[in-house]
Amino acid sequence: MDTAILNSYSRALVNASKEMELLQDTVNLRFNQYLRKNVNDEIEVWILPAFQPNATAVFGGEFHYVFSSTGNDLITQDNYCQSNFRGFKVVTPREIWLDFRDVDKPTLGAIFFVWSYKKYFTKINIETSISISTLFEIEGKYNWAHVEKDLSKKKKRKNRKK
Repeated sequence: MDTAILNSYSRALVNASKEMELLQDTVNLRFNQYLRKNVNDEIEVWILPAFQPNATAVFGGEFHYVFSSTGNDLITQDNYCQSNFRGFKVVTPREIWLDFRDVDKPTLGAIFFVWSYKKYFTKINIETSISISTLFEIEGKYNWAHVEKDLSKKKKRKNRKK
């Protein structure tokens, strides 16, 4: 094992956790951490809600940090957090809708949710401000459907109200 790499990854995880301290003190959720080195030799850390002990699949927040190759210096962060984390119990397979209408396209966390929890639900839809997306299986292969909403109808309704 290359201890220099392990140490830099460890520092990045510790520093990302420090960035998350305030949130983790206010919400009682478990999170998964994922990391990789990017093409610039920087360490990227993603923190996403984990499958909760009470059999709930949670969404609504995702955190992405980029640290220097040593893991010491935070270079950038790109975080997304809705006003509340939300979730679905996985006791009964059913169709569910993830509300991401505050953004124009599905977030990485939303896509991760769909891929991670597809076996627990019959269908998972992601609704954004301009589209609806879903994953579906045909003959053992997964396909992604992404359909844009007809936004002209909303504009016509707004104009009628004026």
